Amino acid sequence: MKNILLKFKDRKYVIYSLTALLILQIIVFILLKVFSFQSIKLRSVGQDLIKGFNKDKVISLIFSDSKDTFSIDKIDSKWFVKIKGKNIPGDKEKIDLYFDILKYLSSGIIRDKGEDQEIAKKYGLNAESVQKLTIVSPGKEDYILYIGDTGEKSGTCYISINNEKIIREVNSIIAAETNNNPINWSERRVFQETIDTKDIQTCEISANLDWFKESYIIKYQRQKDSENFILVPDPGKKLQPEVLQNLLKNLIELKIDDYVLKSDISIKEKLATIKLITKNGKLSTLDFYKAVPNDNAQYIIDMDFNDYLYLIDEAKIKQVLIPVNELLEIKGDENNKNKKTF
Repeated sequence: MKNILLKFKDRKYVIYSLTALLILQIIVFILLKVFSFQSIKLRSVGQDLIKGFNKDKVISLIFSDSKDTFSIDKIDSKWFVKIKGKNIPGDKEKIDLYFDILKYLSSGIIRDKGEDQEIAKKYGLNAESVQKLTIVSPGKEDYILYIGDTGEKSGTCYISINNEKIIREVNSIIAAETNNNPINWSERRVFQETIDTKDIQTCEISANLDWFKESYIIKYQRQKDSENFILVPDPGKKLQPEVLQNLLKNLIELKIDDYVLKSDISIKEKLATIKLITKNGKLSTLDFYKAVPNDNAQYIIDMDFNDYLYLIDEAKIKQVLIPVNELLEIKGDENNKNKKTF
């Protein structure tokens, strides 16, 4: 009887051992599957969405949504935004940044097969919400990106590509950087080449506006121990150097609000003129006119150094057209004591 019990215990031990071993093998198998799936998933996430993307080969970007379409085209190695049939200089820095975003787009994680319109709407990829980007290169099939909403996780968004209905979640800010407003892609700086206030020799300002009806010249003057600017004619009172500095800085960093595509300024009254002369002798002239009521800003600028007309808001003009009395120190203002010239 004792021997029978021992054999039964041994058999029971073997069964338990085999069962435990089987469970362990199942766990190892599941773990291997999981790790293998994760490895494949990570490799997929890291793959380029646009295979072999080369920004130097791109000749056009076409943006469209449910409301409008416009393009950014390369013409003679320069980028132009086409607005209502006219080519407007593009913002090179913004466009180059956008190309970098396109270059580093990954395949991301597949969130849905995209066959259900309600699911597409959830990700902002339905017809009413999606932003369509067509990337055109000569001799190659166009790439088409369908850009949806930003993702729940910061720095992600939803995308489909070409004829795929697959919805992908990718690590990219492309959704935030894509918009169908042409002016946001246009060059808005009045002075596109780098100018510093130290480069300025004179700045002549004259205007006949409600708040400013006078003329004066800001002139660079080198003194024995310092360099600064003076006002001509001499107002007979001490100037605020930092206000002059800000005026010139605002001028060389001036950004317009929009382009004027159709306007005849020859019949308009010139309201103000700014002439900027740099130390290398270059003269730049800006003439200001009143815009029409339905324009996006209050004034039009005509520059002698390009063929475009610009719209600019009154608030920006008031930063560069400043009456003389606002350039002077206020008597008794303790904050103006011991100010340094520049």
